[in-house]
This record gives sequence, C-alpha cells and structure tokens, in this order.
Amino acid sequence: MTDWANKVIYELQFKRTSDQRRDYRERGESRTMAQDHILIRSLKKVAEDAEGENGGWKIKLIIFVGGTS
Repeated sequence: MTDWANKVIYELQFKRTSDQRRDYRERGESRTMAQDHILIRSLKKVAEDAEGENGGWKIKLIIFVGGTS
C-alpha cells in the first residue's frame, strides 16, 4: 500500500500461526521479521539513497498475525 501524499510505502504481511501459546503473536511477528528482513532492508536502502523529487520516502512493515488452533 502506498501513501503518495506522505511518501510512505506500507509493506503488509499476514501470518497464521498456532495460538495455543500466549506468545503466538510475538512468535508470528518475529518469524515475519526474519523472513522479510532482506526485503525491508533493501527497500529502506533504496528509499534512503533516493535524491531530489524521488527522495523522502519511508518504508513501514505492518504485520498481522492470525491464530489457528
């Protein structure tokens, strides 16, 4: 998703994981960060290096974790 007015790119990720433990959400988020670390780091680097009219962009990772029994 892109917020053109504020120059923010939102990378949305949804993960499903077993919710039998209390920390299921934290575990899902950390698994997502590990899997998407290179993608997010690369996007942030490109945004950081952009100059002029293309500069000023931010990258935000938003993680949704859904539990399964």
